[in-house]
Amino acid sequence: MMPVVALLRQSTSPPFARRELAALPVSICKALVVALAAVGMVAAPAACAHPAMLNPLGAVRYLAEQRAGFGSAAHAAALAARADAHAQTLRRTSTSSSSPIGTALTTSAPTSPSFSGSWTALGPTPLSASFYGGPNSGRVDSTAVVQSGPNTGEIFIGTAGGGVWSSTDDGKTWVTHTDQASSGLAIGALAIDPGEPKTIYAGTGEANNCGDCFYGGGVLKSTDGGETWTVENPGGIFSGVDFASLAVDPNTPETVYAATTKGFYISKNGGESWAHPGGAGNFTGPTWGLAIDPATSPSTVYTATSGIGVQKSEDGGESFSTLGGGLPSGEHFGVTTLGIGAKTATHEHGDETLYAAVQLQGTTDSNGGDLSMFKSTDGGTKWTQLSIPAYTNPAYAYEGKAQGAEGDQAWYDNALAVDPADPEHVLAAGMALTESTDGGSSWSNVNGGGFFVVSTNVLHPDFHALAFATASGDGVAEGEALIGCDGGVYAYDPAKPEAAGVSDLNKAGSGLDTGQLYEDLGVYNDGEKILGGLQDNGTA
Repeated sequence: MMPVVALLRQSTSPPFARRELAALPVSICKALVVALAAVGMVAAPAACAHPAMLNPLGAVRYLAEQRAGFGSAAHAAALAARADAHAQTLRRTSTSSSSPIGTALTTSAPTSPSFSGSWTALGPTPLSASFYGGPNSGRVDSTAVVQSGPNTGEIFIGTAGGGVWSSTDDGKTWVTHTDQASSGLAIGALAIDPGEPKTIYAGTGEANNCGDCFYGGGVLKSTDGGETWTVENPGGIFSGVDFASLAVDPNTPETVYAATTKGFYISKNGGESWAHPGGAGNFTGPTWGLAIDPATSPSTVYTATSGIGVQKSEDGGESFSTLGGGLPSGEHFGVTTLGIGAKTATHEHGDETLYAAVQLQGTTDSNGGDLSMFKSTDGGTKWTQLSIPAYTNPAYAYEGKAQGAEGDQAWYDNALAVDPADPEHVLAAGMALTESTDGGSSWSNVNGGGFFVVSTNVLHPDFHALAFATASGDGVAEGEALIGCDGGVYAYDPAKPEAAGVSDLNKAGSGLDTGQLYEDLGVYNDGEKILGGLQDNGTA
């Protein structure tokens, strides 16, 4: 067997640099887990099934020591154990931190930050990368657009390591107000109250299954448009939990839904308290997809859970039934995202159109990739499998080929959004961003072709977030989409053909200092020169 470090190095070869157990074949993964378990970095029995159990602090410290050649493996393991012990004081992984089904809601006690001293941001501000079409910032995991009120069009993004940022001038300048948040700056999900857009929720902890994904410490809530925030984490219920999606119920704005790595939660008092629903359904498995239909009363709620499938609630999220009608069986469901149309005067039944992008477990799609897409036009009763390009796969994303190959990343980047003005207009993204204007019958590559295959790339690969704007304002315009990926944030105007519609919102000097630095910096001459490696964006 190859040394542990050699295996990890092999699995992180560019351009798919991930410290991720799920990316490895199962046989290699199990061998690696045995070695890592020996130094206390993973829980051996389940690490291959749940790669997020790889402790990022312990793993990074271990690898850093091994690469630097300091000491023995035992010494490196001791350092890893110390890092892990420190991490566990922040992360609560026991089942006691999750409320069982039917448990009474508990109230939270907002915490106050306890930082001292004075800090100044050094960057890096967005860096020019000609091979990715322009400046890039750090990974963006969630996007949201203010759809009403005086700040209509303001755009919000949740970043992998820099908290929540907003812009009112289409990305020319950015501001953040979460630097003092005591619950962590890894933002997995955002939601804006559509009736009161100054109320914003941000779920900490990014649910991307990656080794450099940091866990969360609760839900951040702002009632003044992002100026100030409180932490909602009653009883530590969300300590160590990652957020995949958040949604505010337009019919009852005090009701907030959360899809997390520890299941589906509901709050009925604006985030002060949370619990799993008390009715029928499965609410404790890793939940990724979340869709709301406010045209019904109460709102119809859809969720997607690993090992279970798509579930539907017609009583506002109290009880759920598992859908079939053409969907894969539950054991084939991995990371799954959902998209739903909207009921409009033009599309009277638009809210009955649903899309599910399913990471397949134990099987593959006919395109050779690990992801299949299904569509329903009757509210989830019957589903049809769509023919899609393998957009979560390097063969399509980097070589422009139709067929898939090894290295599929449906477990890492899987985003989906339906245009609220037209249920037949869909954006679906993984390694590449694709678009359909005919309900999934045909698809185009928004980049204009595979990365490094077309003459000019306009996007950075690896997408995690998509959001359409329904009204024009000071940020993106009505009908445009906001895109989050490993290179930061972009806007897309579907009225322009493919690549011509893309705008890079990672403006140099904009203040978006979110370049995601891996652990450790090289510092020379008391800071005269600083060197750091960035996630998916080279060296700065």
